[in-house]
Amino acid sequence: MSESEAAGARFAIIVAGVTFGDAGRRLADARLAREAIAACGCAAVVWVIFLQDFGPADLSVFVRAGRAVVHGVSPYVDPSSPAVWSGHSFVYPYLVAWCFIPFAAVPMVTAGLVYYLGSVVALVATVRMLGGPRAGAVPIVLALTAVPVVRALQLGTLNVWLLFGLAIAWRYQSKAAVVVAALTAVIVAKLFLLPMLAWLVLTRRWRAAATTAVLCVAAVMLGFGLADQSPGSFVRMLSVLSDHEAPHSSSITALVELLGASRAQATGIAVLTAAVVVAAGWAQARRKQNEAYIFCGCVVASLVASPIVWAHYFTLLLLIPLTLRWQRRSQLIAWGVTWLVWAPGGAPALGVLHPFPGAGWLWGAIAVSAALIWRRRRPWSESSSGALPLPKSRRVIAGPAGEVVCSVFPSARSAEDQRGSDRRGDEREEQSRDPAGPARHSAASRAGMLQPADDLGDRRYGPAQDVQSGGGCECEEQRLVQRERVDALTEC
Repeated sequence: MSESEAAGARFAIIVAGVTFGDAGRRLADARLAREAIAACGCAAVVWVIFLQDFGPADLSVFVRAGRAVVHGVSPYVDPSSPAVWSGHSFVYPYLVAWCFIPFAAVPMVTAGLVYYLGSVVALVATVRMLGGPRAGAVPIVLALTAVPVVRALQLGTLNVWLLFGLAIAWRYQSKAAVVVAALTAVIVAKLFLLPMLAWLVLTRRWRAAATTAVLCVAAVMLGFGLADQSPGSFVRMLSVLSDHEAPHSSSITALVELLGASRAQATGIAVLTAAVVVAAGWAQARRKQNEAYIFCGCVVASLVASPIVWAHYFTLLLLIPLTLRWQRRSQLIAWGVTWLVWAPGGAPALGVLHPFPGAGWLWGAIAVSAALIWRRRRPWSESSSGALPLPKSRRVIAGPAGEVVCSVFPSARSAEDQRGSDRRGDEREEQSRDPAGPARHSAASRAGMLQPADDLGDRRYGPAQDVQSGGGCECEEQRLVQRERVDALTEC
């Protein structure tokens, strides 16, 4: 490489590092390109097959509510009106309508396309946040093509964004302000996620739990004041909606009612089951020393306790395989069950597997059991912290550009460096016991036979491949310094 080329490479890498930070290095990663291609391809296929001729019913409700807020009109209808349970009325807290004010001035087709693209980006960001930057394209493809997600994208629901908010709360759990903001947003958007406060209580985040509860109450009460609606009217509206829609949904309440219980008994059993799920997650977390079980237990408990659960609500269950780092075949089993139990709008449904309300819970339990049987203890990472192992093979960066990479991105060096240093220490100790060893290595180095192999997993030394030696070393100390420099460039 000439001096001008080296200077150009150095300038380009420095600009990328200053402008984009660590993202500048990842933009050149082939893995990121594969994930982007997979996400775009799946999004296009899902749009063409399932969404092109399917109207987003829920999104149209949100857009009409946003237009009503713009014109100073209440987005709610009378609680006794049949429109409440028709699926065409706004039944969410008032502040949710504010989020759709930007869509009030655009045509519905444009709003649907923009909302779909935003939901896809939020879903991919969720998978990358929880699965890690090296999770690969497979989890993204499975997430985008799972039936609950496809159904949520068809209707234009809030569930993908709820999933995104919960993922932020889990990913940045060490930052109390982020957790409070994320949980407040998702609970106000969907009140059935109130059991997520149990996660904060069981992990002894008392101040965060209290702050989240106060902010949720304040946001709902502020909506009542702005919409000129009483809390009693809002509760009656939800009660009427539950009476008409719960028996036809996929909730535990509907399943228990189908067995002959009354509405009050079914509600009590659902709440008790949700409490058992949270307790089971807490016990498992104590046994495994992994807080993710409490988090996932609270997510499941929210769905169990809700009187109304539709197929797209199960989008939130994507948090389970992502936070617990399920093995790929476990993810495939769960993904296949979603296609056996439900079907997106416009696709033939397999009614044999969903013959009655609540059957999805039974098949979901079977899927989880099968996944747990096949799941290995640590499928993706070597620790519960979420860090993924580095690949065993990466091309060596040599020359001046490699030195600049190491200087601009010092964080690129990982725990593998420590293991490499330990091995080099062992090699020094062995060579001190074998007086003829340094001479043999020095002679082989001068002959160009000993060069680092392109394998970071075991750091064996073999014939030269990617790194060209700068000449033999006359002493053992110089040879060790040269090898440490090569290892540093290799890690970069």
